[in-house]
Amino acid sequence: MGNRNATATWSGFAHQGQVGLLVALRKMQEISPAEYSQYYLEYEEKEDFAIYKLEGIPKYLSVHQVKAFYARGDSKSKYKKALANFDCCGEDYLHTVMEITDWDTSKTGNPKNVKRYSYTGSQFHCGTDEIETFLIKELKQLQNQQT
Repeated sequence: MGNRNATATWSGFAHQGQVGLLVALRKMQEISPAEYSQYYLEYEEKEDFAIYKLEGIPKYLSVHQVKAFYARGDSKSKYKKALANFDCCGEDYLHTVMEITDWDTSKTGNPKNVKRYSYTGSQFHCGTDEIETFLIKELKQLQNQQT
């Protein structure tokens, strides 16, 4: 491959899109279908994506930053810049493809009180090879809910 290879970037954007869709599908299960037209999934305005409700003006419900890089180690310090520069709304989430094992014990600050997104009760990361499984599960639950 040449030096100008965008494979990693493309993979990151694809994962970001899928994670946004997952969060939106989960939000749809929390609200009435009659309210769907008031809720929006927005990419690349506030962080990587956000969920908002339009009440005359957008009311941001959650803001999300997705980091889809695989690197050695599983330290919170790798996300120091993202945690410090977060565009907050109060429900702010960091999504990672790798588990962060020192989230509660690291000396790396979290000045904006960003949370890790919960994929399951105990899993706060989702690999690029796992997201499809989560999406299919949410689509099935939404389908069952509406039939």
